[in-house]
Amino acid sequence: MNKFNKSKKIKIWVSLYAMLMFLSGVGLVYKAMAAQSITVTISSSVSSPTNLGEIPIFVDFSQNVTGFDISDISYGNATIDNFRMYSTPDGYGYGYGYGYTFNLHPQSQGASTVSIGADKATDINNNTNLASNNFSIIYDTIPPVISGVSIPTGTYKIGSEITATITADAAGYTAGAITINGVSVTNFTDATGGSYTVKYTVASGDTDRTSVSEIPISVVLTDAAGNSSEAYTNTPTGGTVTIDAHAPTNQNDVFSANTSKKGGASVNVVSANETGGSIWFAPYGTTSFISGDTMTTAGGTATSINSPATAGEYRLFVIDASGNVSSASTAVLTVDSTAPSGYTVTIDQAYINNSNKTALSFTFSGAELGSTYNYS
Repeated sequence: MNKFNKSKKIKIWVSLYAMLMFLSGVGLVYKAMAAQSITVTISSSVSSPTNLGEIPIFVDFSQNVTGFDISDISYGNATIDNFRMYSTPDGYGYGYGYGYTFNLHPQSQGASTVSIGADKATDINNNTNLASNNFSIIYDTIPPVISGVSIPTGTYKIGSEITATITADAAGYTAGAITINGVSVTNFTDATGGSYTVKYTVASGDTDRTSVSEIPISVVLTDAAGNSSEAYTNTPTGGTVTIDAHAPTNQNDVFSANTSKKGGASVNVVSANETGGSIWFAPYGTTSFISGDTMTTAGGTATSINSPATAGEYRLFVIDASGNVSSASTAVLTVDSTAPSGYTVTIDQAYINNSNKTALSFTFSGAELGSTYNYS
């Protein structure tokens, strides 16, 4: 055998060996694929709990399978129907994740279950499926029950916040439509144990109420399954409750004309007729009223009030017994405690005789506008 033939035989043997190794690898891969386990996942687009009487169920296999039908499905507290194949998210309707779907109809309150046992379906390599997950969904059609609403004792003015307590049969509910005194509430809070709180803020123009029994309420609660209670509209409970949502508007009647006074002088006004309330002289824009050098006060039925001690411009405010504050008066009180100075007086006559004794004339220079000057 020559050298060329020997070399050719070696190459042929090497090629055959490589091919055998390749085929062996393919066989191993094929065997691995053929022995692959098939998983099954049961799910639904509906969350638990639910009050739906028809729940879509999806069954996804990890391999394309055959031999699976509605009789292979185990279920409890339910019936099933409308079993069919469905196209999986890959859009092809076959291959990985091949799926089935059906409708589940719960029969009574509580858990409805679905499961698929092992060996119910087969793929092209005769592999069978493993057992599925145990799917469970809670069926609940019982709405929340509200037993009471309470409002704490208090006199509530514009801006006051009323925290009402709602009592129901269980915790975990969310707010449906809730109104107090015809106004939607805020800050719904689950206080646990079937107790809930909401906040109603009194706004200008809301309806005034003189007792808790006059306050209209409407409360709807919703559970996690989507069931809503009937609107609870019974009279709320509580102590002495007053809602005053209207501030006084008569400040311009009480103090109607611009006036100048020295500090501490009495200023005549018209009674505001606010028994239990008050009137105030304070700087324009004041929102917190504290008696002092720049603020003075008198009773709500007073007909006079002292001017503030500090020089400046002041407006009159009326505050009712609930604490609601009027707008500032249009009229201005000017406080000036500095005596006029720097002026001169010139008598226009050199002397007084019988012809001019009743017509004395004199001239002021440097006089303060609006001031009153006395002479003798």
